[in-house]
Amino acid sequence: RAANCTALTDVKCLVISQIQFNVLLGPLTELLERNLRLRLLRCLSAFRHLDPMKESRLADAMRIVTFAEDARITTVDEPASTFYVLKSGRVHYNRARPFTTRADGSSSPHGPGRPARRLSSVKVLTNSGTFGVEALMGLPVYHTDVTAIAGEVQCFAIDRTVFEELGLRLHPSMSMDPAAPPGGSRE
Repeated sequence: RAANCTALTDVKCLVISQIQFNVLLGPLTELLERNLRLRLLRCLSAFRHLDPMKESRLADAMRIVTFAEDARITTVDEPASTFYVLKSGRVHYNRARPFTTRADGSSSPHGPGRPARRLSSVKVLTNSGTFGVEALMGLPVYHTDVTAIAGEVQCFAIDRTVFEELGLRLHPSMSMDPAAPPGGSRE
């Protein structure tokens, strides 16, 4: 008990047990969490014009995943299976850029040689930052290395299969690359 109350006049009081309160609060918490997911989708440019049925199904399909500090979330050239929106925490975001390797072993962004990739500079993404857009675009692999930093990271995750079932695909011109983020900050 945190406090004592003394009635100064006649009082009618409604009483609810802690167990009943938790049972009733459960659905309220779920409703608040679902509303958060819907608002988040409406803030992301790629989802602003979804019809209400697809928006609702997408919000219902979002799940929260947690990553420990230093955990690799996406890796360049691994299958692009999931799109992520940061709920809390911070991540390092490294985007791969194609370049070629010359026969003499030197690298060049153009010219003859075999294709290769190198990572661009590190960006730090925070709340509402997005990554894993390759899953939305129907690309086979990630073009980014994303790693959790500064403690635990929580993300809303949407699996590629959900997008496919809803007939959704992000057009490259609608990319949510953090180079120009719709939400979240970079440092």
